[in-house]
Amino acid sequence: MVPFETASLRDGDVVADFAHRTGAKFASAEWKNTSYDGNATYLGLKLSGLGLKDARIDRILSRVEGSSPFLPTKDEARAFLAHFADANERLARDWGLEFDMSFDRYPESADHRWSNADVDAMLNALLAELKKNKNPS
Repeated sequence: MVPFETASLRDGDVVADFAHRTGAKFASAEWKNTSYDGNATYLGLKLSGLGLKDARIDRILSRVEGSSPFLPTKDEARAFLAHFADANERLARDWGLEFDMSFDRYPESADHRWSNADVDAMLNALLAELKKNKNPS
């Protein structure tokens, strides 16, 4: 069973873990799979919903400081995972990898709370990008 928790993955990385489990060799070990923390994830989803391009969102998110725990609800997590159902079936069939589909660690309802510092970090990241575009160097 393949876990989703970073701490349970080989080198904390999904790609390194996949290579280890399957014996696959990759040309470069330079790249490391990373994910955004809660604040950046939330802000990125909102900006994407507003239609901002990925490159601009990435520039904004690279400025978000601090971290906040952020877990989707069980229903949100199931809906997100549903997008990968076909790919996960192929991984199970072709590589013998089955993923832990337990949603026990996810809350039943949303309980996203941010401190003033968290909100400041998200707003400062957004405002820095807007200021940069207003005064390009």
